[in-house]
Amino acid sequence: HVFSPNVLSELLIGTNRNPNHSGTQADSVDWANKLGLPNPFGEKGWPTIWLPPGVLYWDSANIKDQNLTAHSIEDNVTWIKGRHTFKFGVDLQRLKMAAFNSRNSGGQFNFDRVYTQGPNPATTALNSGNGFASFLLGVPISGSIDTTPQMMLLQRYNAVYFQDDWRI
Repeated sequence: HVFSPNVLSELLIGTNRNPNHSGTQADSVDWANKLGLPNPFGEKGWPTIWLPPGVLYWDSANIKDQNLTAHSIEDNVTWIKGRHTFKFGVDLQRLKMAAFNSRNSGGQFNFDRVYTQGPNPATTALNSGNGFASFLLGVPISGSIDTTPQMMLLQRYNAVYFQDDWRI
């Protein structure tokens, strides 16, 4: 806005929103139940499946959602007075990030040879049993689930400036 031939103001107001989702189409499916595995919290997504070293490790979907929002107001004023040109202004910004990063929310299941050793499963034998057979039977030796809370981060940025260009 031009207030007079010697005073000029420039006002900038802006908002930017950047939603970011990463993961797979499988994120909305209850895969643990479909595979016959326990899912006490009803979490969606592909579970992490681990069989003894060298056989199979299938990682989970690891869903990530981030919403970045920035609001800004900036005002710059130029004032010409005699041999001086004054420039001053303010920059106010509010930056918000809502983030959810799922770590193994579909669960992690570990399969070992313990439940398929035989012929008597109560007797331990060094070379019997198979982790993949336990996987096919749907009997993991252990499991875990991670819960990740959603974060809301807020950052404020406030700045002012003043400049005097003086002609000699």
